[in-house]
Amino acid sequence: LDNILLNMLIPPAVACLVILIMGLFLSFFWPAFALYLTLLLLLICFASSVLSIKTTQADSYQTAQLLNHGRSQAIEHLQGQMVLKSMAANQRHQQQLVQTIEQFGTLQKRLNRRLQFSQVLHNLLLSISLVFFSLMAFYGFQQAYFSGPIALLITLALVGVIELLQTLPAQFSHWGKTQYAAARLQPLAQAANLQCQNTSIKDLRPAQSVAKPVYWPTGITAVEFSLSQHPYIPASFDNTIDFKLAQHDKMLVLGKSGRGKSTLSDLISGQSDTRHFGQTKCHILLNAQGLNHHNITQWQQQIGYLSQHNTILADTVYANLTLGMPDLSDDDIFAALDKVGLSDWVKSLPQQLDSWLGDTGTQLSGGQARRLCLARLLLKSPSFLILDEPFNGVDQYMAATIWANLQPWLLDRCIVLLMHEKPQFWHHTSVSKNSKTMVLVL
Repeated sequence: LDNILLNMLIPPAVACLVILIMGLFLSFFWPAFALYLTLLLLLICFASSVLSIKTTQADSYQTAQLLNHGRSQAIEHLQGQMVLKSMAANQRHQQQLVQTIEQFGTLQKRLNRRLQFSQVLHNLLLSISLVFFSLMAFYGFQQAYFSGPIALLITLALVGVIELLQTLPAQFSHWGKTQYAAARLQPLAQAANLQCQNTSIKDLRPAQSVAKPVYWPTGITAVEFSLSQHPYIPASFDNTIDFKLAQHDKMLVLGKSGRGKSTLSDLISGQSDTRHFGQTKCHILLNAQGLNHHNITQWQQQIGYLSQHNTILADTVYANLTLGMPDLSDDDIFAALDKVGLSDWVKSLPQQLDSWLGDTGTQLSGGQARRLCLARLLLKSPSFLILDEPFNGVDQYMAATIWANLQPWLLDRCIVLLMHEKPQFWHHTSVSKNSKTMVLVL
């Protein structure tokens, strides 16, 4: 917040004072010249300051936000070194910090480019003004408004004033950082004021009726999503990411590592929010009703979310597949395993469904673990699916086979499939009548 005094009050105040003194000095010799000079310089400074704020505000806010987030990640990473190393998760956890640093660098470069644009335009206007007023000073000398030494003094004074004014756009590039600091400190200040008044926060709140939880119908008929300026999804800075999915639509989301696919899937599933990102705007409507803390449980009960990380418990095949679904029969389980190409493998195990998978699935390959998680999702039979790289560790032939096996089952469901590259099997996706497929590139 010290930017308010050091960058946004003192430098502009000094600049305005110097311009007014310059204008007052000239008014003794040529009042019209003094008026034009004062008004034009003040107008240039005001316009350049506003332009600097408009072009750098969002990026400045986000860089401060990411810097604070990166500090927290760095402290957390250093404090958890012993635990992370013991779990062989140090490198994976470190990648989150590296990703934040890379995103910070990208934002900082863009902020610098926009500041450079404002600075160049500001300097150009000041240079044109210097040439114009220098010619006016020469004209004033010719018209005998003042002597030659005074004309030279005015020109040199203009050079000094304009040199002082050149730093203004850079001062106002801190506007977004100041906003972020104020947003973080405001709740603390409000709480302190309330405490000083010996008044509880609860007593000051207006009486409100308790909102009743909204229960979604069994079938999700429409999902609307809109997102802008999320620090972990670079594409959201260039354009608003928005889409609308009907009941049986299929959407493919493409993006390389670090483009925010997992962040997007976490937002859609309700596993993360944007409350700690002040400039980020995210809206999710389900059946024309907003997703909030009253109905998020009902939403998550009806979706199937396969994240990039395989979740295998230290238990049997049966326990891993029927997690939270105790009423499933063996026939249901083997039907799901057959779709993902694991039924023969499970039948070959000594105890079949009752076979122990080892601690966190150590007896499984990466592809087997992935397909087991996918089979668990099939058994849940949700109406809306989010599949984040569902075929990690699975070869292309097996992935295409599984996708073909799933087509009858997927036909009446809404799907969001997130992949690094567009797979060949996507061209064979079945779509029911009045439904559509779409592709979103991050």
